[in-house]
Amino acid sequence: MRKKRTACLLLLPLFAVTALSLLACGSVLTQSLGVVPAFGLTEPTLDYYREALADPAFFSALGVSLRTALLSALAAAALGTALCGALVRLGRDRGPMAYLIRLPILTPHAVTALFAILLLSQTGLVSRCAWALGLIDDPGQFPQLLFTPGCGGTILAYLWKEVPFVAYFTLALMAGVSGTLGEAAENLGASPLRSFLTVTLPLSLPAVSQAFLIIFLFAFGGYELPLLLGATVPKALPVYAHLAYMHPDLRQRPAALRQQRPQGQQQLSQGLRQRPDALAPALGQGRALLRQTLRQRPPKILRPQPLGQDLLQQGDSLIRTQGLP
Repeated sequence: MRKKRTACLLLLPLFAVTALSLLACGSVLTQSLGVVPAFGLTEPTLDYYREALADPAFFSALGVSLRTALLSALAAAALGTALCGALVRLGRDRGPMAYLIRLPILTPHAVTALFAILLLSQTGLVSRCAWALGLIDDPGQFPQLLFTPGCGGTILAYLWKEVPFVAYFTLALMAGVSGTLGEAAENLGASPLRSFLTVTLPLSLPAVSQAFLIIFLFAFGGYELPLLLGATVPKALPVYAHLAYMHPDLRQRPAALRQQRPQGQQQLSQGLRQRPDALAPALGQGRALLRQTLRQRPPKILRPQPLGQDLLQQGDSLIRTQGLP
């Protein structure tokens, strides 16, 4: 009984996080259906989904995210599997090397973006080294990898983090398979390469496929690297969604689009109609202050006096035009 109670207490944080996650997902779903009580919207509708599907910018952002996630995940799966096989073959699946490949995984994405800018930009370290070695005549000839619609810099930054993740994720399984069935195949006459391709790799594919799915979903929903290294247009889908949701104009939020817009236009029109009345005291004070200055300091403003008179005449003309007292 005591062990069960201890187990339940240890699982309480997990239950709390799960409950908060489900609550957040439910809130997002209800808002996407147009149910936002704070804005007076209580009727669910699919109009906002239709509006999003009719927006070309949405499909451009979706294409950028899919291309970035798919290319980075495929390349990371291939390179990470090769790195894992090399570590297993060299007997470095344990020890300092296994801990070293964890460093890119633990590095924050903002720091990774900074590294990419310092290394891969046209004024970065790689371009300077290429210029110093005579490979290029000018650093400006270095290929533009960052901030381009092709998302090359974003993909490279994801690879730097995802290749070690794939290798570390499959390392234990591949080492176990290679140490038993792989050695048995080699003892029966198979070469190390054939043993890896026909025995070790096929049996390790479940772990590789799981790692591929994880990094694909992570790159598809990633926000930091596309924001810091991606092109201004088109944006990745997470960046597009975040900027649209956080825009100060409520019309950028689909849940508040149609009912908030007429009200906002009415308030704006009313404010513009009241603008002359609000300007009347300021214009009157400015006119009185200008006249007082012209009377009290004639020697010092002898030359600017025509300019001051022109300003005074313009102020009087504006007041007469607006029909103000």
